[in-house]
Amino acid sequence: MKTFSPYVWMDFLYFGDLLRILVTYGARRRRRPLFFVLDRFLEQTVACPDKLFIAFGDERHTYADADRKSNKIARALQSQAGYTSGDTVALFMGNEPTFVFTWLALAKLGSPVALLNYNIRTKSLLHCFNCCKAKVLVAASGLVLWVHFQKLFPYTLVKYDTERDEPVRDANGLCIKSPKGETGLLVSKITDIAPFEGYAQNKEQTERKKLRDVLKKGDLYFNTGDLMRIDKDNFIYFQDRVGDTFRWKGENVATTEVSDILSFIDCLQEANVYGVQVPGHEGRVGMAAVSLKEDGEFDGSKVYKHVVSYLPSYARPRFIRIQSAVEVTGTFKQMKVKLVAQGFDPGQVQDPLYFLDDCVKSYVPVTAQLYSSILSGSIKL
Repeated sequence: MKTFSPYVWMDFLYFGDLLRILVTYGARRRRRPLFFVLDRFLEQTVACPDKLFIAFGDERHTYADADRKSNKIARALQSQAGYTSGDTVALFMGNEPTFVFTWLALAKLGSPVALLNYNIRTKSLLHCFNCCKAKVLVAASGLVLWVHFQKLFPYTLVKYDTERDEPVRDANGLCIKSPKGETGLLVSKITDIAPFEGYAQNKEQTERKKLRDVLKKGDLYFNTGDLMRIDKDNFIYFQDRVGDTFRWKGENVATTEVSDILSFIDCLQEANVYGVQVPGHEGRVGMAAVSLKEDGEFDGSKVYKHVVSYLPSYARPRFIRIQSAVEVTGTFKQMKVKLVAQGFDPGQVQDPLYFLDDCVKSYVPVTAQLYSSILSGSIKL
């Protein structure tokens, strides 16, 4: 028997344990009142309070610990004005001990619990929350401010024309939502709960931040000025600021991305990237105002090699202007308007100017003759 069926005794023992479990389960099902998981937990807490209940990473919690923590959470819930024992509660937490403690607390209070998948976002999350008819939402600390933001400050991404510097609108005059994966302007609905007070003593600037007729006639949204992108998992990524994106060679160029690439060059301290117009060309060509590190020297060949290695042709700054320091506003935002207006005209710009010359594979000084050749079209951009 031991040779041909070495596990037969283990099988008998297993079936014996299974039978005992089934009998116990059946007995508890016939109990009145019903015997629940909470009842079993409380039994174990009385019988062996110091026995390990949860092991999570380096954390260890006994039955007594879990009982004490769940009681504390239950008392905290009872103190909330919007909650009454027995109300349905939505639980929005990840895999952590607090999830179990909170569930136990709600079970003690007699509240049905709707377990929300903590990975879902935006409309999926709101749909689940609405469907479960919960009156209260309990969320992990890292998720609670985001949920409140979604509920109190409804937002959307709309298509944005970087050339016209305005949202794209359809034939009905309404904005067009940006599909997932595409960059769009982040706008937030202005409501009684989320009002926009505007700028003190500057009505004109306040009005410029308001967008009307966004998704339907008569609605009102706040223009954040941020260009964002939502991926397939509903995570949101900051792309750029409005006015900090320009179009060249049929492509959108994100100035922050180019600035980041330039910042890796040894001789450069800081870079401010923007687009400037060139007569006879559609869009704006890339230009960067940079400052050098202390005792640093501008190496046109080295900068050219770095730019060509890390940036596509349309995103490479064709002009570089060297300043003693990159100019910023009172709120430390890089100044671009004045730089854009001055362009790359050596007659207007007193700072050293350089042009990306693919023939010599280097940035070369912009002379009056070179400037005229660019304007005439003799030098192709």
